[in-house]
Amino acid sequence: MLGTGLTFDAAAFYTVKDPKKAAFYTGLPAYSTALGYQLYHFKKLQVDLHYRLFYGEVNASNGLRSGLANTLLVGLNWQIAPNSHH
Repeated sequence: MLGTGLTFDAAAFYTVKDPKKAAFYTGLPAYSTALGYQLYHFKKLQVDLHYRLFYGEVNASNGLRSGLANTLLVGLNWQIAPNSHH
């Protein structure tokens, strides 16, 4: 998966005393990419591994601010039997 768009930056909700005065910034570019791989599949259970990368920049009041986030996720998925009563 690949994506691009806007970057949003705002203070964490627990650090803001007055939400009306909180600074909020947007910027370009923002990039996101992800990879996934299924590790295990048995009957209705699947275990998969995901890697996600995000990069973005905003023009904040103190200059250009950039951020990079890497995540590694393990997913558990299962299929619920379809309802036979329609």
